[in-house]
Amino acid sequence: MLYKLGRTSTVKQSVIENALVTTGLTIVDVGLPTVRRFVELKNIDAKSTAAQERSGNGPAKTLSLGDLICLGYATERERPVLTGNRHWTTLGRHGLTVPVFDYRDAETNI
Repeated sequence: MLYKLGRTSTVKQSVIENALVTTGLTIVDVGLPTVRRFVELKNIDAKSTAAQERSGNGPAKTLSLGDLICLGYATERERPVLTGNRHWTTLGRHGLTVPVFDYRDAETNI
């Protein structure tokens, strides 16, 4: 996230980080245990993408590096994830072991 904000803003990275921290967000380093989950997550992603292509429902979605980091972090810590990315909600059918909740879903109680 910091990478994207830094690329699209003229504001210094340190100012962006401070603004995020003051909202209560925690910024963490991506460690090797999280990165080790990427191969597993890409395999799950490939299964989901193949299913999307077979169904013919528009262009298939895939996980970005930012997605891998978020999902890897959650998987490593066995924590649920809250997202607005509908593709993430399909990953449980293909092997993702952590619950994924779409904040737009009326069934999701936050």
